[in-house]
Amino acid sequence: MPNPHTFTGDPELSMASPEDNIAYTEIHKVFELLQSIEEENNIIDGSKIENKKQISVKHQEILDFIISNDDSDSKSIAKAIGLRVPRTRDYLKELIKMGEIEDSGGDRYKTYHIKKK
Repeated sequence: MPNPHTFTGDPELSMASPEDNIAYTEIHKVFELLQSIEEENNIIDGSKIENKKQISVKHQEILDFIISNDDSDSKSIAKAIGLRVPRTRDYLKELIKMGEIEDSGGDRYKTYHIKKK
């Protein structure tokens, strides 16, 4: 029975050293983990926003925070949901594109609020 942790893809790579096989296996585990994280963050309860795009758990957490704390800045949002500020800004930009929130103020003093529909 072949070792389940041995890379068996490309025939040239099957001649790799045991150390290489371990490295390939570990890389594969990382990709599986990343895929499961992406799937987990992809959809929350099948919820859909008005323009029919599905939102992730983090998008929903941001929306919930902004609803409770109108005119929130990215730093306070990031702290509340447990992300770094640059990643939080990425989510905020996505929510703006989806039409869920608006921003106001300049780059340094930008705040976010729910878009009035």
